[in-house]
Amino acid sequence: MKDSYSFDRDQEGLERSYERHIEAYDRIFDRTGLRWYRVFGDVGLMGGTGAHEYMAPCAAGENEVALAPGYAANIEVASAQAQPVELPGPLAAPEAVETPGATTIVEVGGLLGLPRGAMLKAFPCTWRGAA
Repeated sequence: MKDSYSFDRDQEGLERSYERHIEAYDRIFDRTGLRWYRVFGDVGLMGGTGAHEYMAPCAAGENEVALAPGYAANIEVASAQAQPVELPGPLAAPEAVETPGATTIVEVGGLLGLPRGAMLKAFPCTWRGAA
């Protein structure tokens, strides 16, 4: 872990310093050649109003990260707001639907004319736990 500090007189100075620190760290990580993410993190014992962590994907890692377009956060501080979805009416009975080549919720929704919030994606699993 590497912390970075500044000694500013006011909030405006702190915000300027913080942006410069972000720019410096971003350049450092870009130069490493790693795939990395700047994510919202926990401010910890020092407190404060916000913090970022730099994460690189690793199978042996100890943290989980929530990633979405324009958003990245350590799972410990990640937040989301429910989005309203206009759901279609129920079907009289289940129907088999072909979705060739569609591998994402967005693609399937486009084929079926459904909003992505009206669908679930299932992943087959081979785990056999006790019932």
